[in-house]
Amino acid sequence: MDVPAPVSCRSRVAWRRALGCLVLIALAGTWLPGCSTVARPYRLASITTSDELRPSLVSRFYSVSDANTFDLYLTDLPPAALRPGASLAGVSGHLVRIHVFVVPRAGRTPIDTDAFNAAVTHVIVSSGQIGVYAGGGFVIPENSIGASELRARLAGGTVRFEAGTSGFTDRLGASTVSGMLRTTRNPSMAETAKARLDELARQARGSGAIGN
Repeated sequence: MDVPAPVSCRSRVAWRRALGCLVLIALAGTWLPGCSTVARPYRLASITTSDELRPSLVSRFYSVSDANTFDLYLTDLPPAALRPGASLAGVSGHLVRIHVFVVPRAGRTPIDTDAFNAAVTHVIVSSGQIGVYAGGGFVIPENSIGASELRARLAGGTVRFEAGTSGFTDRLGASTVSGMLRTTRNPSMAETAKARLDELARQARGSGAIGN
């Protein structure tokens, strides 16, 4: 799936203007390791209705491209359904990719209130039908990138229904996305998940309804 370009075409002015925002966040301790609030599971919450999803994404892994770029994958799909080309007959579950393209540095990375540093793609499979939600959010790592287990927080995120196969019903619409993310470094599984997510997204875009 194509990844949006880093969000700062308004760039220098917007980033400088919002420098104080990151400073306030750091002073408040909201994102500092050891000072965080109670961990919350990954969640999608509709902006327009009371509907929300809190899937139990038991398989969680990540891969690293460089010091500023990494990909997190969360899923509850059975291993057989995660393989590219596998049948989705009777399958239901979720496959999430969070592509982080800028790692914020406290005191050095000013953040606008509507900026994001990660692209979020959430694929829902419902009895073999596919729906794709896409958008962005802000991810703060809580430990070293490249560690065997990466802990991070996702906040300030929004996604919208992007596409679905003909039998998929969008029950969420525009939604907020957030949660505590704990993933194990596993490049091989990440590559498999990427291939499967890209495949499912292509199927949804090619055969079904397109969101506004």
